[in-house]
Amino acid sequence: MRIEPDAGSARSDEDRLDELVAGCLTAAGCAAGTWKPTDLRYPGLHATAHRTQRARRARRTAAPAVERSRTGAPHAAGAEDRAVRGALEQTEERVRAMVLRARRSQARARSVEKRTGWAVDLAPSGEDHLAQSVRRALRQAPAPADGSRGERTAEVTDWSAEQREVFEEGCRILQAAWPQMLAELRVTLRQVTLLGGWGIDGFTDFTVHGAVFVNSRRLGDHGTEGLAGRLRLVEALYRRLPDGPAVRDRHAVLLEQGGRGAATLRGRAGALTDAGRELLDQAEAVFATGAP
Repeated sequence: MRIEPDAGSARSDEDRLDELVAGCLTAAGCAAGTWKPTDLRYPGLHATAHRTQRARRARRTAAPAVERSRTGAPHAAGAEDRAVRGALEQTEERVRAMVLRARRSQARARSVEKRTGWAVDLAPSGEDHLAQSVRRALRQAPAPADGSRGERTAEVTDWSAEQREVFEEGCRILQAAWPQMLAELRVTLRQVTLLGGWGIDGFTDFTVHGAVFVNSRRLGDHGTEGLAGRLRLVEALYRRLPDGPAVRDRHAVLLEQGGRGAATLRGRAGALTDAGRELLDQAEAVFATGAP
């Protein structure tokens, strides 16, 4: 059971996922030499693998109907074979195009690494797999709690020079305050995607594994929490790590530890200042509700 950030375990998970993506693309008819191992971690190739998998399922579903149509129609088999060959050619062409995008993403990531020590792509707005992910998120987003019907306008936007500086400063803060978490992020995240507009604060999407989406408002210093943009960005990055048993276990353990610490302080509340007791009350309320 992994509670604390663990780059080694995360790397093993990513290696296994690489094998799954490669297997999916190979099963779709792509030659293994079409990509390099480092290409497989590009979120766009994950999206392509999901797409080819759905297409293969659809062909298997349609196969019985095609077989029935062959009765009394000798040309049906030839037409089906041509359709299959055409689909395979389209898939390989799509994968080759995505590999080129992966190489460009890696080049951008190396540029970021020179300034932050983290090879991550601050993704531009032209990445189709990211735009498609945002459109899915908008379709699935629940109605606003206040019942308003305003149009959601979130979309992928480019990083400005000022926003890049906020990201770089956030990396320095995370390296100083929680290097273990930064080490895990270096393994799991390949693209940090900035959102403009309204309607989505941030999210992750397993279809584009390795990408995290953050609304650009988080990078400003005008949040209701009173935190600087660099701190709000850091929070968004580690809170958007893929959810799973390890993340939930980590949350439960931290709540338990915090609760014990608060109980110890409560026993010594007489030694606290008024401000200290007020802060303790707030902490106990958080631990009692289990809020993330």
